[in-house]
Amino acid sequence: MKEKKSGDRLSRRSFLKQAGVCAVGVAALGFPSVIRGKEPEEVLIGCVNPLSGPASREGTYAHNGVLMAVEDINRAGGIKSLGGAKLKLLAGDCVVDPSKGMSETERLIKSGVSVMLGCFVSNITIAATQVAEKYEVPFIVDVSVGDMITERGFKYTFRTILKTDVHAQQYYETLESLSKDTDTPIRTGVFLHESGLFGQSWKQSLMKHAGKFSSFKILDYIAYPTQTKDMTTEVLKAKALKPDIILSVNYLADAILMMRTLYEQKVDCLGVLSSASTGMDEPNFGKTLGRVADYVANCTFYYNWKNPKTADMLDRYTKRFNEPWRQIVVQSYDAMLVAADSIERAASRDPKKIRDAIAQTNLADYRTYGRGPIKFNEHGDNLSFRPATVQWMNGKEEAVFPLDIARAKLVFPVPKWSERKID
Repeated sequence: MKEKKSGDRLSRRSFLKQAGVCAVGVAALGFPSVIRGKEPEEVLIGCVNPLSGPASREGTYAHNGVLMAVEDINRAGGIKSLGGAKLKLLAGDCVVDPSKGMSETERLIKSGVSVMLGCFVSNITIAATQVAEKYEVPFIVDVSVGDMITERGFKYTFRTILKTDVHAQQYYETLESLSKDTDTPIRTGVFLHESGLFGQSWKQSLMKHAGKFSSFKILDYIAYPTQTKDMTTEVLKAKALKPDIILSVNYLADAILMMRTLYEQKVDCLGVLSSASTGMDEPNFGKTLGRVADYVANCTFYYNWKNPKTADMLDRYTKRFNEPWRQIVVQSYDAMLVAADSIERAASRDPKKIRDAIAQTNLADYRTYGRGPIKFNEHGDNLSFRPATVQWMNGKEEAVFPLDIARAKLVFPVPKWSERKID
């Protein structure tokens, strides 16, 4: 009898047993693509906002709006043209420092982001977009309105929000319509504004278009330091001019201070009809001022409450972050929708290809009140958004004009301070 040589051949049972061990070993060594297919690489999104410092609350709203959009897009299957690739948000904190905005933008670009968003404050956005242009990475501006941002011939800068120049012209048109609809002539106003780029940009745009609207005249443009603690001098100067309306652009702290001073000095006029005060859109504006905030109106961007997706998104925002939402959330959410739509159409992570797709954007499904799809002109500006007039009443801010987006009736002219019941 011959001896059986071990190793000459394997029995079927031995082969299957050893093959099973090998398969477990392969999986343990990290080769899931053999069995399940490799997950597509994430698409990196950069977002720079003031997450600390005096503008941190507004910057956090903007960041959270982008974050919610990223989460919603990922939940819906990610970027389908890239095999369902998920988006990953990388955040940067620019505080309120343009140099910090530049360094944070550069850091995120070197981390491999395909597109950038931000930066809330116009002068920081101007600095950050210079860096993005240098590295040829598209930058979508979601909140900053300074005209200069899209007036430098940059190829990689786009803005979903209206630039100040266009918004100012629409503000004058709104005044004409409100005057006609309420049968109340609005002939004069005083413009109170913070002294930074936000306020200066609005001053220049209002002055530029003033001649086109001869029925209304701004008697004076009164600037105050952005972080002022006392506005008595400026308010008394405005009071002496006896304007029909007070118009303003403010952040939160100075908007509250302005209204308190108008009340303390009993400045009566037809109403406060702000041209674009981001501070007046903040829930804490009404909460802090109480009945002093009643009747304050603001010509600002507004959420499209008629779109069921908008109501759902804002309800989820309140639950997700345990705080009231504000309009900045919607604007930043929309900017991220534009970015995702462009990545989808580009079917690429390449910033240059995404830039070309952004330039061809024709996005009808967004959350801000507007007329027509989001499109960008040759300067990178979207002209589809439309400002709405919103008014505070009993601690709530509601749209009152135009009628197709209104949820309440405008009160104008407003009662005199002596006629109001203020605790």
